[in-house]
Amino acid sequence: MGITTYLFHKSNGLEKQRFNMFFLDMGENIHFHYRDLRIELSVGEFKELAELFKLYSQDVLNEIEAGYKDGVLANTNEAGTLKTFWDKEKKLTFPVKYNEQQLAIEETKDGFHLHIRNYKILMGKDSFILLVKAIAPISSLLESNDLKRDPVQLLAENELGTKLISRFQTEGHEEIVIEVDKTYRNKAGQVLKALGFIQGVVENSRVAYNKDSSTVVLVPPGYAPQAADMVSTDTSLDLPAFLARYGHDLDTTDLNQLKLKILSLLKMAEQGGIRPFRLQDLYINRSSLNPAVDLFCRLEGIDPKQEIDSFNKLLGTNKLFMIKPEKELFPPEKQDQIFDAFFDFVMQKLAPHECVRKIYVLGSSTNRRSGCYKVPFVHFDWAKINSDFDIYIELDPDYEGTLPEEWDKKFYWDRAGCDYYHFGDVGDGMISEYAQRYPGIRFYEQLVEGYLFHPSTGDKSKKDKWFGEVKARCIFSRDRIAEWVNQNYEITVHETERFNVASFNRVYHIFSPSEEYVLKVYDSKYLNKKNKKKIAYEIGVLDSLKESGLEVALPLKNKAGKYISQKDKEQAVLFTFVPGKYVAKPTLEENMLAGNLLARFHNEAKRYKTKYAKVYSNKQLLFYWLDSWQEYHDQGGIVGTDISLDIPYYTKRLRNFNTFPTHCHGDLSIINYLFRDGKCWLIDFQSVGYGPALIDLANGMVEFSAQKRDFYMENLESFKKGYENVRKLSRAENDFLTDLLVIQIAVRQAKLLRLHYGGFGYELKEDRILGLRMGIEKLLALTDSCGE
Repeated sequence: MGITTYLFHKSNGLEKQRFNMFFLDMGENIHFHYRDLRIELSVGEFKELAELFKLYSQDVLNEIEAGYKDGVLANTNEAGTLKTFWDKEKKLTFPVKYNEQQLAIEETKDGFHLHIRNYKILMGKDSFILLVKAIAPISSLLESNDLKRDPVQLLAENELGTKLISRFQTEGHEEIVIEVDKTYRNKAGQVLKALGFIQGVVENSRVAYNKDSSTVVLVPPGYAPQAADMVSTDTSLDLPAFLARYGHDLDTTDLNQLKLKILSLLKMAEQGGIRPFRLQDLYINRSSLNPAVDLFCRLEGIDPKQEIDSFNKLLGTNKLFMIKPEKELFPPEKQDQIFDAFFDFVMQKLAPHECVRKIYVLGSSTNRRSGCYKVPFVHFDWAKINSDFDIYIELDPDYEGTLPEEWDKKFYWDRAGCDYYHFGDVGDGMISEYAQRYPGIRFYEQLVEGYLFHPSTGDKSKKDKWFGEVKARCIFSRDRIAEWVNQNYEITVHETERFNVASFNRVYHIFSPSEEYVLKVYDSKYLNKKNKKKIAYEIGVLDSLKESGLEVALPLKNKAGKYISQKDKEQAVLFTFVPGKYVAKPTLEENMLAGNLLARFHNEAKRYKTKYAKVYSNKQLLFYWLDSWQEYHDQGGIVGTDISLDIPYYTKRLRNFNTFPTHCHGDLSIINYLFRDGKCWLIDFQSVGYGPALIDLANGMVEFSAQKRDFYMENLESFKKGYENVRKLSRAENDFLTDLLVIQIAVRQAKLLRLHYGGFGYELKEDRILGLRMGIEKLLALTDSCGE
């Protein structure tokens, strides 16, 4: 809407706003709360604001009804694109009563408060740090009164759809030609006038603006330059203009030679050898292709690293980034020598590290087509003298230590779902003549680069898709899990893969020539005496089901005839593999299948007798989580808990309910059900407990019904219908079911909130929590209607 005449800072690093609410409150004064903003108002100010808002908002709503849509009209500040609803003769009657001249910055219990007059903005720590860093350099800029206002940059910052056509520098004068659509022509002129330019000649759709020794010419799209606009081969152009106009006229050798020169200058600035400069202050002579820097530009706050990033983006914008110079292939005998040296590098420098599980050589690196570039190939901020070697390293999924210091992470490569690294140099490019000629650049004789995948942090689906598209050959493999399983079980394992699941335990997919299995390794940190007994209870329940035909993963005995194996300080169990797949949004038919299987499990499990039934109640944790939910509710401002629940009432009802006790699963999340071809399987019985079957049923009904910000009652009913096709609920169970559903929802909310606020590092699943809250509302409304 306004006109930007200098940009001090712009980024998108702030955290999302914490509160997603609008409300008013009244205490020492009236507070207007909108998300993380609070405004303090006196009674008079509020009444006046409410009156005017009611008056003007109706006009705005009328415009919306008539078809107005935001984000459509151009930002031109003109009557055709801006309509204001106001009475320009009417001034506000009541003065600002509270803190009109206050500026305060506070650290508080809920974050950082920025008070400007009677406005308060709440910020998290990361956002506050970003704000402080953004403001810090501004003081010196203002004190120096030497703000360099570049018209090209500021026209772009005002979002006018401008395009730089040319920027020519001659002795004593600069001419800039900028393309701008007629929609924004007037506002572009307003920006230039605000920068001190004076409108000059209007000729042939060209509008010239002059200031000191600069001329900015605005032209319409498709404008054909006149003879006077042509550039002499002796003229120097700033880098962006040069690449846009002549970059594609350069052959691959000249282009990479130019990139070497520019990168060397940028690296010299980064290392303090010369004063930092902007890319637009770097000029390229059309004849010699030599760059020259305007070192008299005294702008402060230039980040050389950022300019290197901008250089790569500029190359990408002009489709000049990934252009390799010509290469002369080495003779066959040298090809063999180089590959042997590469293989020795892998086996001596990479494979010995304990973190490495597998190493693959990729693509053309397997074809023995190495060669020497005519000039080094400049890529990002390094240069390759000869062909590189591309590899893929898969880390041991159980490795938790640090990676070797010499491995240099460059960036995350989204297509491969993992990080891109430099692993070293076969040879030493830094002793080459190029390294002497172009100081500051990292040169590689034969770079070993590639992709580093960690099963617990990488994106497996992206990795698998990418890996299937590239030519790869495994040159090193070390699988400790396969070795351990082969030693302890009567099967032959040829491959293992760790499942990337949110669990305190480690779970592996085990492949043998004839069958597949699942190995669960229970984390040693949680293997106290009680939890070891819990594992025995879990395996005992599953073992009792082996003749039932139920669709569950069953435990398998090791060579010693035991289900539970000792693996170092941990315990491990091998299970049969079930063929189903996770379904994020099960259909109503799949809901019924899940309920049906749960009922059959309850009936079968009821026959199993064990001493652990008295030890592991499925009620006790519910009491704990109900108390936690109440604490979050009492704290106030915690998403999803702004609803009144009579926790003592629910606790009492739960304590007195004991109908149809059996062994229960305990964690009927959708991820613990797998579906395929009209069948479903139930896995992960680690939360098994003994008590009323209805607790399990309510848990499953809730998990299948709460999705994002909604709660689907039809899912609730279909899950229950599938269950009752096997076991009809008693009257006592039906009477308690609605209350138990509310209990299970509150418990689920408390667990999700604890994962975020309890220091476990999980993001706040706000949509999921609000969907659960919707479920409470619907169930309470159902209870109220039944009571009437």
